Amino acid sequence: MLGLEPSGIVIELIEVLGYTYLDEEIHAFPGDYFNVLMEGSALIDQAVMNLKMKTMTPEERAKQELIQKNREEYKAKMKADAEYKK
Repeated sequence: MLGLEPSGIVIELIEVLGYTYLDEEIHAFPGDYFNVLMEGSALIDQAVMNLKMKTMTPEERAKQELIQKNREEYKAKMKADAEYKK
């Protein structure tokens, strides 16, 4: 078995991902895993769609852009409604 001792850029990556340094051997994630996973999933979905759009016809691309615009407007409305309810 290999004993890996991450350092440098690996430690930076771990900390950028939201982990907190506790000691030489331990980093802990104090955040909400569900929210982080949902945000990561949304970022991945967006990146995949951007790649797919490069191969779409202009009509397909226009349709997809409209769908994305409607989703963003819906999310903004839901967020505004949630803030209003608070």
